[in-house]
Formats: sequence, C-alpha cells, structure tokens
Amino acid sequence: MTQASTYNKPSANPATSGNFKISARDAVRREALRYFSSNPGPDCVGPNISLHSRARRCLSGEEVSLEELANLSSALLYRNTVTELAQKYLDVMAIAPVCDFHEFDHQFLGDKKLKALASQTDAYRMMREADLFFQDTAIGQPHNEPQMFVLHSLLAAGFLPGQGFEEKLEMAKSISGRESTLFLSLKERILKLRDSDETEGDCLNLLRQNCNMDQEFEFEKRVVRGKVDAQTYRNGCNEYAYDVLEAMELEPMWLFERFGTYEWALLVTTGGRSRQAQADKLLSVAQEILPPDSALHRKINKYIVVHAMELDVEAFKDKLVLIKAHAEEKLATARKLEIIDCIKGQDYKL
Repeated sequence: MTQASTYNKPSANPATSGNFKISARDAVRREALRYFSSNPGPDCVGPNISLHSRARRCLSGEEVSLEELANLSSALLYRNTVTELAQKYLDVMAIAPVCDFHEFDHQFLGDKKLKALASQTDAYRMMREADLFFQDTAIGQPHNEPQMFVLHSLLAAGFLPGQGFEEKLEMAKSISGRESTLFLSLKERILKLRDSDETEGDCLNLLRQNCNMDQEFEFEKRVVRGKVDAQTYRNGCNEYAYDVLEAMELEPMWLFERFGTYEWALLVTTGGRSRQAQADKLLSVAQEILPPDSALHRKINKYIVVHAMELDVEAFKDKLVLIKAHAEEKLATARKLEIIDCIKGQDYKL
C-alpha cells in the first residue's frame, strides 16, 4: 500500500449531546457523499458554488461547527430528495429513464436533439410551469438536474406537447402535492432554527430530523498522503477504483463520489485528439477487465483512466489484471459476510 492512511471508527458517543451510533458530522458526510454520487454538476455553476464548497469542507478534515452542519444537512436533504422525486415521477408516469441518473448531464454532455426539441415544442416551459419540483430559497438553491431528467425522459419516450405530454404531467401532479409536504416540513424546521438562539440543542434537533444518526457510518475514512485535510471514503462500491490507484502509486485527484461527467469532459474530451485517443485506448482496456454493465462500473473505469493518462497501455492492463483478482477475492468475502449492498451487475445507490 503506497498511500498512508488512518481509519476513524464511527463514534458510539458523538461529540454532541444525545446517544447516536455516529456523530452529527458523519451523518452529514454520508448525505454529502450520496449527493455528489448523483453527478450534480461542476462546483462553478451558480447554484452549486456555496453548497459544494460547504459539502467539500464537511468531507475534509477541517473544523466545522454544529450550526454549519445543521444548515448543510437541510440543503443536502432538499437536493437528495428532489433527485429521488424525479424517479418517483417517472415511475407513476410509467416512463423509462433516458439514462441512469448518475450519468445524466444536460448542461455539458446532454443530447442536443432533446435540448432542441424541448425548446421548439415549448416542453421546457410546460414542465417548469407544472411546478413538480418544490423550490424555495429558504431551503436552498434550485436544483434543475432532476427536472431536466424527467423532461428528457419524456421526450426520449416520444411524449411531446399535444402527443401525450400533458397527460403524463397530470399523472405526476397527482402525487406532487403529497411529496411536497416533506419540503414544507423542512422549510418550517429551517425557519424555526433561524428564529431561535441557534443553541447546540436546536442545531442537533434539526440534524436528527434531517439525517439518520442511528445508522452506522459504512465508509472507511482515509487521509490522503501529504494532504492533512483531504480524505477519501471507502466502501464496497468504490474500493476497487482506489485499490487500482494505489497499485499505480497515484493519488486521487477527486473523491470518487465527486467525479462525474463534467470532470471526464474537462480532462479528456476537451484535451485534444491525442489525449482523447489515449483515453479511448485505456478505457477499452479497462472495459475488458471490468465490463461496463452498470453505471457504477462505467464510472469506475473512467475514474481510473483519468488518473492513468500518462501510463503505457500494456503496463496499465497488467496493473488492472493484478488488482482485479485481489478485488474479486475481497468482494466474494464481503458477500459471504453480507457487509455490502453493492454487487456486480447492479446499479449503485449510495
């Protein structure tokens, strides 16, 4: 192992009042990892700037106050919930998703034909006016990815305005009122905290309602070598990717969860023909070793490739083969012990 590491066990008695299995910070960290895993877009996009900065800080080793954690937990709960809501709407409309949500990126890599269709048919305006996704600045900045995901899925399925689009929106509206009660409750809790003296008890109470503090923290925290405030969070889903980087003596440039379509485009597709060609070669090798039969496997392959762009293709292949055997051994053991939920052939949900 080339990466110096430490393992921080979840605290049975968190450094806040109350009796929980994990600390308030680890509870919020879990929600932050879940959020970043949804491919929410780059840090530099307006609505993301503040939230991503605070979430990254929470995931680091820097000090964060209980008040900051409480406010962050509300913003993360809002975004994670609207992401789940997108799938609920597709389910009630009986529409197949245009792709896996973890791979959806309408802003940078989206389907141009669907974008044009949304504008030309006025579908985007109709979707926005349907008000399916609760938005209120008291809770957090708007998150448009779930709304665009539903819209593109509708259009890809052939439902256009005047051709079944309106009927599908009505189906979604049939459950939107019920689903919005959670957001209204969240808003009430946030405003109540703001109107209070924001004592430790007030903040902890909000955290208890926003996060599950009675569930073990299923990630192993490791400090990145040479970076005191940088940590990775390992579990059964991402361990293979981190093992490969360690075998190649490479440090992770991002948390696995924070790596998405934007980072791939930034480092590969905008890097010129030679860089794109090298990425294609390495990705082809990675796909032979770890077939891309799920969103998780496709993400792992790309995550490894962007770190290994300077390596020789044959050396890259040898490393992957070596690590794969070791990884499969650990995965088999984990299955027997029933300690992980993510198994080969299934899409991941953190």
